[in-house]
Amino acid sequence: MRRAERGHALVLALLVLVLASLAVALAAELFAEAWRAGEREASRARLLALTDAALAATLAELARSPSFPGLPEQELGGGRLESEVQALAGGEVEVRCRATLGGRAFATRARVDLASGRPRVLEWAILGSASADP
Repeated sequence: MRRAERGHALVLALLVLVLASLAVALAAELFAEAWRAGEREASRARLLALTDAALAATLAELARSPSFPGLPEQELGGGRLESEVQALAGGEVEVRCRATLGGRAFATRARVDLASGRPRVLEWAILGSASADP
């Protein structure tokens, strides 16, 4: 092999190494982003479960006492949850539940009918999620 051909082969080999390194770096970044997205979704699911637990506990208390004001903040499953009950017209109440876990917060709202003798959820909505830090 002539000297010029060896020089071209070296440049080509270096180019292949650079391109392979870029491909590996890109794949690592894509994997890391997918991992972060999975972590965010898992955190959201845990927060939703905490707000559901707050709603369930609040509904149980409302079944015993329709004037129940809501759950004080308490710890559950590594997070914190609370609820607030506000009276509406026609024997209905609005229950707002909030959960925090790992620096993130999540809130839901439910419109509940108490007129039938036992609490019945008429409407439920996610109010949103955000960082729990001010």
